[in-house]
Amino acid sequence: MPTLQPTRRAMLRGTFAALALPWMESLQPLAAGEPVAASKPPLRLGICYFPNGVHPPSWYPKATGAGFDLPFSLEPLAPVRDDVLVFSGLDKAASHRGDGHAAKTANVLTGFQVSLGSELDAGGPSIDQAVAAVHAGRTPLRSLELGLDPLYPGDSHHLAHHLISWQAPKRPVMRETDPMRAWRRLNGSGETGPASRAAATRRVSLLDDVLADAKGLTPRLGYADKMKLGEYLDSVRSVEAELAFIQRADPREWTPTTKPEPGQPPPANPTHAQQVKAMLDLMVLAFWTDATRVATFMFASDNSHRNFGAIIPGADGSHHEFSHYNGEKNRAGIFKQIVRWQVEHYVYLIQRLAAIKEGGGRLLDHSVLLFGSGFSDGNSHQANNLPFILAGRGGGSIATGRHLRYLDGTPLCNLYLAIGKQMGMTAEKFGDSTGPLPALGGGEPPGAPAPSPKPPESKAKTEDKPIPAESKPKPQESKALPTSGPVKAATKP
Repeated sequence: MPTLQPTRRAMLRGTFAALALPWMESLQPLAAGEPVAASKPPLRLGICYFPNGVHPPSWYPKATGAGFDLPFSLEPLAPVRDDVLVFSGLDKAASHRGDGHAAKTANVLTGFQVSLGSELDAGGPSIDQAVAAVHAGRTPLRSLELGLDPLYPGDSHHLAHHLISWQAPKRPVMRETDPMRAWRRLNGSGETGPASRAAATRRVSLLDDVLADAKGLTPRLGYADKMKLGEYLDSVRSVEAELAFIQRADPREWTPTTKPEPGQPPPANPTHAQQVKAMLDLMVLAFWTDATRVATFMFASDNSHRNFGAIIPGADGSHHEFSHYNGEKNRAGIFKQIVRWQVEHYVYLIQRLAAIKEGGGRLLDHSVLLFGSGFSDGNSHQANNLPFILAGRGGGSIATGRHLRYLDGTPLCNLYLAIGKQMGMTAEKFGDSTGPLPALGGGEPPGAPAPSPKPPESKAKTEDKPIPAESKPKPQESKALPTSGPVKAATKP
């Protein structure tokens, strides 16, 4: 039976594992003269990527400002509309040429032109990794990358469909696609006791030998094998960073003020919907326990062939196939329901974070959650007017509850630059940015139309068939997943 040990960072200890817990009043502080935790929570950055774009008429609101309407695919935002910003007019110029998918996926978070030559080159670091670099060493995990589609070996063109996080132009960060492995990694990230430090010292010496041997192989490998080796070495580097963290005193200046209940491992042989919820729950737990402050989740790789037939009636085909609806009403109807299903899970994540109290407000208030795709119209592969939503208050710097329509061609990287600066980046430029995106904290974008005073009623068209209730995420029913406590209705701080 697990027992709580009064260490600097509280742990639930079992026979073979330890679960890190956030700060609790009964354990503060444990030693005379020990500094009290800082009162200001850190900011977190979460990014959820979905593939194949959207059905534009079912996505973009017609009204702007606080009175924005919710087209069919955005109707699930209704209960959280006061906590989101919906964007129009954001562009990624580097994706206006090149492959329909690869050139729009690999650079979705970098903003640079993608090179699909002998080596895959995304042009620069992605915004998640640029922010992670600012916070490196302050949490057990530098960042957390999650996804569901496995990464199969292939050439640079093939790999570009699967990668969105980059530490450097040619150095992708591989995602974890198994919820159970991700859960184990997360739950083992915070051990700091003497025994673990001794074990860490032994493991570091072994890793040094492994790295030396592995690096010696590089000149003799082909491109695909170099990618495999790179993934392996990146994993080793992550382990090294985690071991270095636990070998020293906990450097975090913030300790959470609420206690998450121990999560359960993901279910065996989960459905696709269960897998998605499990990954989103892991993101919540990671932010709640301050295991990391940066996380990404890919609903699927681009050009995804995920079949939604078990979720949406009539969806007997791949996601990518339905994204090319070619004017066919039935196919378009299924495609926009797939997009709506993904929005519902984004709302689930928002509500989970909104239900957690932190620092006099909510965890959501100290977070920035992006949700977007690499191109807009799934049928035509356009990369202008990208479908992006932001949730969270960014520590009070973001005024949510609005639809912001920017002038056509406004760089998406302007949004990234603004977020990066809020999270400690000092760079004056990111990707193809021209400056931080204006109006995030209030007001209207330059040249924007007058905001609408009242949201019109949003109604689904007759051809829009609702998604079965059993396929929708239910925040209050997540006992079998790695949750961090019951979900309550979102309340403003």
